[in-house]
Amino acid sequence: LHVLRAKAGINFQPYEQAWKEFKILHDKTYKALEEEIHRFEIFKENVQKIEEHNKMYHLGKKSYYMGVNQFSDLKHEEFVKYNGLNRTSLKDGGCSSYLAANNLVVPDSMDWRTKGYVTPVKNQGQCGSCWSFSTTGS
Repeated sequence: LHVLRAKAGINFQPYEQAWKEFKILHDKTYKALEEEIHRFEIFKENVQKIEEHNKMYHLGKKSYYMGVNQFSDLKHEEFVKYNGLNRTSLKDGGCSSYLAANNLVVPDSMDWRTKGYVTPVKNQGQCGSCWSFSTTGS
């Protein structure tokens, strides 16, 4: 990182240890110095977003907590390519198979974990079949 810092003139200090741990934990290597600098900048931005989100979580303004994961060196546009699901929308005149019940009482919230319906998180890597894991787990 000293070489990166000197070459790029980037302030690595606040995120240096987190970056080292991230690369080790997720076995991240980069082909060129420029690529590592680019990925580090994205990582810093994502960690800052995570920190801001978690501040809101601790204030009760968000319902979930965020953390660094194997995708933290990717931009959002790059990350969405990993879900493997090609979404299509209904065309004009299309129909939906959902029919709402007339007198259904819906609770304000539901924690499916307490009902035993949530399976553990599985890392499928880059295979692009996360939709199938989700389907079989439900």
